[in-house]
Amino acid sequence: MLTSVPNAHPEKQKKRYDHMKGIRFSDVSKEENLQIHAILGVTDYAHIRAGHMINGKDHEPMAKETTLGWTLM
Repeated sequence: MLTSVPNAHPEKQKKRYDHMKGIRFSDVSKEENLQIHAILGVTDYAHIRAGHMINGKDHEPMAKETTLGWTLM
């Protein structure tokens, strides 16, 4: 059973990529693994997305805004 995921450390990503500088990630942790609290399906995501998206260059992470805050992808 999957109970945790590796931490992507969004605050570190902000420092590496210029297009991420103005984003505030609300769920920041120094832990290496993060506990899973909920799993959202694609229809759930459609209900929480806010529409704003910040793209970088090819093969760089993107950020998408949701009603729960910004997500790193």
